[in-house]
Amino acid sequence: MARVLVVEDERELLEAWAAALAQAGNAVTTASDGVEAIKQLGTGIYDVIVFDLHLPRLNGLDAIRLIRRTEPDLPVLVVTGSRDPDMTRSVIEAGANDILFKPSAIAELTNAVARLARQKPQG
Repeated sequence: MARVLVVEDERELLEAWAAALAQAGNAVTTASDGVEAIKQLGTGIYDVIVFDLHLPRLNGLDAIRLIRRTEPDLPVLVVTGSRDPDMTRSVIEAGANDILFKPSAIAELTNAVARLARQKPQG
């Protein structure tokens, strides 16, 4: 079981991802924007973060950069609708471990989270 923080501003998508990840046996916490995600990180320990990029208040890219300052080994999965190569490069440079493109199948999401959780250094 992985402890997963899911960050997505589209409520229906957030609920669908959270439900699928919970059904797969994960403990899921949700946040609707980057600011809320940063606050959640201060209150819990996570094995994987799933981030949308286009978020209110603090976008996913900037949030990932902030997270990397204190959590350099925390696996980050970005799920985005943007297939722009420059954006993809920026996401990887910011510290994301993997990217899925919307619309992604739920199985892709749950498999990516499981794989990244196994890669997280223990300690």
